[in-house]
Amino acid sequence: MFMRYVTFPVVLLVFMGPVQAEEPVKWDNLMERAGLYYKKSTDVPYTGEITGQMQGRLEDGLFDGPWVFNHSNGEIGLQGDYRNGQREGSWEFYHENGLLKYKGSYKTGKKQGLWHFYTYDGELLEKGDYSNGEKDGPWVAYHYYGQVRVKGRYRNGKEEGLWASFHYNGRLRSEGNYENGQKVGSWASYHENGQLKTKGNYKNGQRDGPWDVYDKDGTIGQMSRTYKDGVKVD
Repeated sequence: MFMRYVTFPVVLLVFMGPVQAEEPVKWDNLMERAGLYYKKSTDVPYTGEITGQMQGRLEDGLFDGPWVFNHSNGEIGLQGDYRNGQREGSWEFYHENGLLKYKGSYKTGKKQGLWHFYTYDGELLEKGDYSNGEKDGPWVAYHYYGQVRVKGRYRNGKEEGLWASFHYNGRLRSEGNYENGQKVGSWASYHENGQLKTKGNYKNGQRDGPWDVYDKDGTIGQMSRTYKDGVKVD
């Protein structure tokens, strides 16, 4: 009778201990080359956490995920998300005093949708829409204390259609039309008391033809001129 011996491989388990995560790298210890970030003295785009004035994460040398930038006084300067190195979603930017400077959204690295801009004191300065990184749609700018200063529309980053500006007291200051970013057609401006100040025409962004000037009491003044392609001819 024969005895059959079966041998089994012996697996040795070696306990290596916990894997140590790489320590975060300070922002000052990075360098940028061709749009990618590297640790100094290395040739491999960095992946890992970043600390210091800029705080966030790099993936293969590109910004990715939530990021925060701090001013030198410690106040937050900006915060928002990156995706594959491009800003994406809601972003907020701050003055050094901690108050909001402007806010809005990005899509694949370009401004998109409604944006708000604020003064150093926190007053709303202007607001308007972006499309694919360019101003597009209605825009409004404000005096201090909330009065409208200018309003109109943009198309593909240029003024288009009727625009109007206003004095501090709310009265109309000027109005006229734009085409492709240039003033065209009839334009008029007004004194703070509401009386007509100037009126005339624009052609391709230049004054063209007779321009009348009026005093605050509504009487025509002595400074009326005629223009040709923006140059006075009389």
